[in-house]
Amino acid sequence: MSRLLRVVALLAPPALLAGALAAPVPAAAPPPESPVLVSPVGELPPGPPISGPHLEGRRTLVDGDVRIRVPADILVVGRTGRAYIVEEYRGNVVDVLRVTRDGKRRTLAKGVDGSQLSADGSLLTTSRLVRFRTEVQVLDARTGRVRARRTVNEGVWALGVDERRVLLGGVGGSLGGTHLWFHRAGRIKRLSNQSAYIADLAAGLYARHTDDADQYSGGCTVIAKIGSGKELWRNCGASVDDFSADGRSVLMRATLDGTSARVRTIRGKRVLRYAVRYPDSLDYAEWDTDGRVLLHVEDEDGRSVVVACSDLECTRPTTS
Repeated sequence: MSRLLRVVALLAPPALLAGALAAPVPAAAPPPESPVLVSPVGELPPGPPISGPHLEGRRTLVDGDVRIRVPADILVVGRTGRAYIVEEYRGNVVDVLRVTRDGKRRTLAKGVDGSQLSADGSLLTTSRLVRFRTEVQVLDARTGRVRARRTVNEGVWALGVDERRVLLGGVGGSLGGTHLWFHRAGRIKRLSNQSAYIADLAAGLYARHTDDADQYSGGCTVIAKIGSGKELWRNCGASVDDFSADGRSVLMRATLDGTSARVRTIRGKRVLRYAVRYPDSLDYAEWDTDGRVLLHVEDEDGRSVVVACSDLECTRPTTS
């Protein structure tokens, strides 16, 4: 184990018998999560590069050996075939572009609020909110051709898309709610009056805020199944940043402290806790395509850097 990473193991003390007439000993609590204190990013050892498509600097999209020059101020949405979908920011709105490996760009949507790509990279959905009415579109991710369009009389946006459905989440609490739009069949179903804010259609999961939506004033997160609506678990004081590819785990970030992220099962069992040390702070966390946890950290100089953690070991990914 690297000297630059300190792992603190917490062990519960053994139960003690208080005598023959003592109350029955309760069932043992589940083992506590493994806390990992991540060293300041400047001290971390180098490690393997990030596996999925990502930005290096502000203008280079990198995916393995692929390096593509892209416009500044973009977000990489994902891979579609041998090309990539990115969002280019223009003030308060974004244009959605398809970028090929030779750097050619094609605009698929202009002036929207956001986009989501299907797991297989074939479909793109965009959302445009105007005065709590939202235009949602499903597009061919290769050509930009509109497959379906619907205006929803709620303040919502698309959180996920597949070949049949779009999951829509709302502004917060009961403002917008959670809806499932069957875009091929042309019908829509309200799943909850509470607002989803992240979803994984392939895994059949979404997370929604409770009615007291403000996480900073004690609001809670509910993780539920899309199909049945069954509530799997709820947590107050933390929010979901990402679902794992197999749908078994979530990355959750503490709302108030800005320094820690937790790996838990979707039913709430604690697995790992990653904490960064002052002066670093944690912006958000996500899974890399190879299963590592990527911590997006702001260092003491205000720079955004990425730390990659695999179980108890953390490194700073190398760049090419």
